[in-house]
Amino acid sequence: STNSGNRWKIMARDPPSVVFEIQGNSVTSYSVTAKALEPGVYHVHTQLNVTNVGPGLGPGTTVVVDGEPILKP
Repeated sequence: STNSGNRWKIMARDPPSVVFEIQGNSVTSYSVTAKALEPGVYHVHTQLNVTNVGPGLGPGTTVVVDGEPILKP
């Protein structure tokens, strides 16, 4: 694939930063909006990296994308 290794474009994040602070014992809402660049069946997860602990994966979901590919320059 021409887009191999980069099949998604992040359109929006809320909070807008890639790194943000979550206060202890709290709930922080977040969202990521992405555009698929080519059709396919994808299994995706959220991932939360915690300082001095490491990464943790959230629940996964399967996404089916159809339509024409969007080729990146």
